[in-house]
Amino acid sequence: MSLVCANDNTEAGTYAVVVTQSTSQANDKGTPSFASGAATLGAPESYTVTSSGQSATYGVSAGESLAQAASGLDTAFAQAILDFSAEIVQSGSGSALQISSASYGSERSFSVNSSGSDELGLTGSSFVGSDVAGTINGVAATGDGQVLSAPVDDPTLAGISLLVATPGITSSTSLGDFTYAPGLAGGLANLTASAAATPDGELPAKITSMQSTSKQLGSQITVEEQIVVQQEQQLQTEFNNLESTLATLKSQSSYLSSAFGTSASSLGSLTGSSSSSSSSSSTSGG
Repeated sequence: MSLVCANDNTEAGTYAVVVTQSTSQANDKGTPSFASGAATLGAPESYTVTSSGQSATYGVSAGESLAQAASGLDTAFAQAILDFSAEIVQSGSGSALQISSASYGSERSFSVNSSGSDELGLTGSSFVGSDVAGTINGVAATGDGQVLSAPVDDPTLAGISLLVATPGITSSTSLGDFTYAPGLAGGLANLTASAAATPDGELPAKITSMQSTSKQLGSQITVEEQIVVQQEQQLQTEFNNLESTLATLKSQSSYLSSAFGTSASSLGSLTGSSSSSSSSSSTSGG
């Protein structure tokens, strides 16, 4: 036995495993009428193996050995992508050709048809595998091929699944105890599950807190944006007022410059005239 998987809620412990039926492959064992694999077939015929809507056909030639027929069927299975194989098996003092599925369980089934007298003794409508059956810790388990699984809703086992490959069991047989101890990964999974559990888990509480903080920050951002808009409008108004004041001052400056410039010119003219008059007077007196 070996562990396939366990649920986060599976409890560590030692559990008794009892099997009432072994798993098996779907197989078709032909008639053991040949002395060995080297024995030859007397007449040609073809065999068609069908499974899940897919078929593989091989034509056996007269004089072909049992071993050659097995090899030919294997080639046909590979070409049709069917997971089956053919082999020579001993049965008492004779040999026979047997077709088997590669996988186990009741999901695997096939049928065999022949075009002639069926010298190999393989023809049949349904060859089906079987699932393992039994209990884990006294609880009825479900078989799927070689995997035996406890119910997911069991409070202790919580769906633990075991690989049971022991062949040949047809009645209640104890396989001993299986001890389950979650490793590091299992421990982390349990810790994560506990942290995430609602409504009191650490993660949900943290998420709720962060969502609340996010809403508060959103409201605060909205208020700050409104303040920024108001300040921008106020600064724009002040800027416009300053531009208007500067324009007024510039106009006044131009006016004053013009006014004082004209006055200076007039004063210069008057001063020049007076000087000329004084000079003339002085000359005449002399």
